[in-house]
Amino acid sequence: MHNELLDTTYDEQFDTIESLRWRPWVGRGYRTAPRRLLIVGDSCYAQDKKGNPSPETEADFLQDKDTTRGVLNCNMEKKDTWRVYIGLCNMLVGGNEIEDRKKLWEQVAYYYLIQNRVMQTVNDEPNEQDYRHAWPCFLEVVKVLQPTDCLVLGVRNETAFGVSMEQAGLKWTIEDYPEPVGGNTKPRYATITWPDGHTLNLWFMKHPTYCSPEAWRKFFREKMPEAMKLF
Repeated sequence: MHNELLDTTYDEQFDTIESLRWRPWVGRGYRTAPRRLLIVGDSCYAQDKKGNPSPETEADFLQDKDTTRGVLNCNMEKKDTWRVYIGLCNMLVGGNEIEDRKKLWEQVAYYYLIQNRVMQTVNDEPNEQDYRHAWPCFLEVVKVLQPTDCLVLGVRNETAFGVSMEQAGLKWTIEDYPEPVGGNTKPRYATITWPDGHTLNLWFMKHPTYCSPEAWRKFFREKMPEAMKLF
């Protein structure tokens, strides 16, 4: 897939990860950015315009390693109305024009946490087995991308996080932030520490489809200020 904002130099390493169905999007500025921000989406959904399951779309998604990249290509077109990406761009960049979207995707890496299946509709949610597949895959992706910061979309996505880290032999912590942001949802803050002492911090936020962009932008400017300077 050709896109002037896409860095494909990680693809050879991505293709060695057996549990990774879809190659992550990596913006061309990610590798050399002062902070490398990995954004972890929820799931890939296959439904028609009326919200009904679409077997044809599901089959296409399952066969295409660049599904994630195709979705984000669409996000950089005027016709795209996916609320998750509109909310994410409004939250991080402070706008949702085409140039705002390009500014976002040029600087970050992005992939779907759930890699073992496609969700049928927005009412279909990952189960614990999906997450037990997802988090070991996440660790392999992190090994390749070496992010300095990680933003996980959806607080429910911490399911099986701890047990997966323990099975990998890693130290970990996770806790609710004491105060809600922009409503009733409390962010979750997690850390993963490797044997060599390297630590990755993760923030689990309210799904961008439903969040207050201004409130969460203010929160992350305080909690990960260097990463937010990318935008």
